[in-house]
Amino acid sequence: MVLACLAAAPLAGAAKADSRAGAKAEARNEAKNDAKNEECIELVKVHGLLGRAYSQCHFTFYSRGFVIQAEACGSKMGDKIYKQWLAEGTAAFESRASQMGQAALCAKILKDFPYTVRQ
Repeated sequence: MVLACLAAAPLAGAAKADSRAGAKAEARNEAKNDAKNEECIELVKVHGLLGRAYSQCHFTFYSRGFVIQAEACGSKMGDKIYKQWLAEGTAAFESRASQMGQAALCAKILKDFPYTVRQ
């Protein structure tokens, strides 16, 4: 019986170490997920902005690959949240267009996103 207790003692310490390592790994995974979520949020907002620019600026090209990436993020975050971030990007286009003028904004978007939209 004493041997069983002695044998179990190191395991208990190892279990605590494993749980600490597990907690650290979980925290790293959460940080990665948070970073991925932030990237997805930004991607969806830009998609909203560029989607509005595509129609309002009369662009002839909008990268299908970019749209697919944004929609993949949308499937991860859920339709309601996706639509909220998309609307925020669309609103950003409208706000910037009223501040600097639509023609100037369209020219800036063409310059800033040459591989994503074209005229």
